[in-house]
Amino acid sequence: MQVSNNRSTRYLSAALLLTMSPLAIALACDLQITRIEEASRSSALKYDVFNRDGLIKRFDLYIQRTDDGDAPCSAAVRVLPQGLTRLINAGNSQLQYRLQPLETDGVYRNGELRLQAKSIAKGQQLKFSYQVLFTAEQFVASGMYQDKLWLEVSDPSQVDKPFLERRDTVLTASVAPAARISFAGTQGRSQLVDFGELTDGKQISPAPQIVIQSTGSFAMTFSSLNRGALRHQSGKEKWDIPYQSALAGRTLPLTEYTTTLRYTQPTSALGLRLPLLLSVPKVGQKPAGTYKDVIRVVISPSDLLIN
Repeated sequence: MQVSNNRSTRYLSAALLLTMSPLAIALACDLQITRIEEASRSSALKYDVFNRDGLIKRFDLYIQRTDDGDAPCSAAVRVLPQGLTRLINAGNSQLQYRLQPLETDGVYRNGELRLQAKSIAKGQQLKFSYQVLFTAEQFVASGMYQDKLWLEVSDPSQVDKPFLERRDTVLTASVAPAARISFAGTQGRSQLVDFGELTDGKQISPAPQIVIQSTGSFAMTFSSLNRGALRHQSGKEKWDIPYQSALAGRTLPLTEYTTTLRYTQPTSALGLRLPLLLSVPKVGQKPAGTYKDVIRVVISPSDLLIN
């Protein structure tokens, strides 16, 4: 470039030289996200509302240095939710989660995860790992839940660039259909109900309560071994004593082969409490002895995981 003796031209030339000087500086490193892999690939990894351990999903993020420079370079990763650390399903039910580092130098703060910088050479690929924890005892509806995460990779030395690449990724979790049936005040799935001495009009008091916890709508099917009758210890049908039954005011005609009642999903994590009312209208002239029957209760649909 020719410089004139003209004073104003000298100032212009000096300004051009100052503008051109940064081009002599080595180019900053370039980092790219090459792939994201879920390390927990088992199809059994579903969120079970009755599992006390919750659910953990692990992910591996791979970073590649793609520039041709030889200058030192480092890579740092930031993982942050686009929402509020919760997954949402089609029915607007919410499943909370928390981001966790697998490396000791990772930091989780204010809902986002920062994985600290690692040195990376030209052409090298690095792996960063993190996990998502879905805490236990979240009683939500069954189905598929999802949220979006931003994954950002940066070079801490490039203070003018908050990130070199940002990638969207979808975080999903499946909540398994599940139900639990029990009797109030017990831990088991069966309960002995004793009428005591049978007399006309005898009722069980207090009535046993069936407790149902379910992640969706369900049906309860009832069947009676002796078709709604207490049978003498001799096993002879002619001594049968018919009894009446109702569940929370809904009649159960146990003389039928099966009786089905349908319910929507309980709104409380404590479940739905349904009193089972049992009574003997008339005993009649029957021999002394022990009389008994067995009532079986089944929850459907069949794809429910009965706990």
